[in-house]
Amino acid sequence: MIGPDVNQAFEIREVEDGDLDAYYDIRSQSFGHPETERTQWRDRVQRDHDAMRLGAYVGGELVGGLRALPGGQWLNGRSVPMAGLAAVVVRPEARGLGVARSLQFAAFDWMRDRGIAVSTLHPASTRVYRSAGYEIAGTQETVRVNGRSLAAIRTASDAPPEPPVVRLGREDWPAARACYARTAALHHGFVDRSESFWALREPVDDGSSWFTYGVRGTDGLDGYVRYEQRPGTAGWGYRIVVDDFVAETSAVAIALWRFLGAHTMQVPHLEVPHACTDPLLLLLDEQDLSVRFTNRWMFRIVDVAGAIGGRGYPGVGNGSVPVQIHDPWPGGCTGTWNISVEDGTGHAAPVSSDCASADTVATDIGALSALMIGRFSTETLLETGRMQGSPGAVDTLGRLLTSPPPVLDDDF
Repeated sequence: MIGPDVNQAFEIREVEDGDLDAYYDIRSQSFGHPETERTQWRDRVQRDHDAMRLGAYVGGELVGGLRALPGGQWLNGRSVPMAGLAAVVVRPEARGLGVARSLQFAAFDWMRDRGIAVSTLHPASTRVYRSAGYEIAGTQETVRVNGRSLAAIRTASDAPPEPPVVRLGREDWPAARACYARTAALHHGFVDRSESFWALREPVDDGSSWFTYGVRGTDGLDGYVRYEQRPGTAGWGYRIVVDDFVAETSAVAIALWRFLGAHTMQVPHLEVPHACTDPLLLLLDEQDLSVRFTNRWMFRIVDVAGAIGGRGYPGVGNGSVPVQIHDPWPGGCTGTWNISVEDGTGHAAPVSSDCASADTVATDIGALSALMIGRFSTETLLETGRMQGSPGAVDTLGRLLTSPPPVLDDDF
């Protein structure tokens, strides 16, 4: 057992297969995951050879862990190498001792060595991750929508016949992946899903209540919806919780929404991801949407040169500005960098601190990350003391890194 000397130095190393049950015990205690999910979680983690799982050990006993899932994130039309942090857990008696922070720094080392430029996560605590350089980047919501309103979505009088919606099987999953890949590239913030991310969504033959329906096109799928039927709150019926909604055209989107709305006799309301909110507000006759759950996901630049050089810059003119960055990670980006954009390509290069001038912008890595992904403006960062600099230099940095608000609905 971990005793009063828990604050002794802990060892950070990879979690071996033999410690996965101990890892699940901490995960279950931290988030309330039931015993019935243990085997499925352990098997999935063991199969994922691309993800890193790190543990903190005291005297050979696991006291905390995390997983880093490699993939990509679409930032202004370009996929930037990204790692999602998942299952970050610490035993209650070891909390507040820097375990989570040390695990994150070790994960950043792993990311840097593999050319991963940015990282995202869904936090249970903002403070823990902000202290390691993450910052709030976007909103993850589950939205409740009236089923009858979906069924009543109208089409134009001259619209072509509604395409048929058919149930998809395991053999259709490659086409679903391809359909997602085509549409994700168009959405700032979406995950460019790797095997590690797709493993969280692959159909399983376990008698579960997951269903996938789609619309076939001339070459694969033109759209699909994946959802789970969960027990209802009344004595009859059930709930539908949409996990993935992908449509390449408005006609396909309307067909899928009307298909879901056809369940209204048993399902008065459905739960859908945040990315569906704006399209539904334009399609529904009334504002029949309400937020059921909300959290704010976080984002961090791991490699300044890789992040600035990897993202897109549509419509951004040329320019450059020196930026002095503070990064709490010992292996991180602390120092002065010249950030520039030339002919649609970004560059970031370290420069001597002697080159700092009145035109240098000073900020921290979290604030720079939030600016780069489009969550907070330079005005807000200045107001909160997270950025300093001359008006001209700050305006230049804001113009170079301008982005639309990001959307990320993948849960991991």
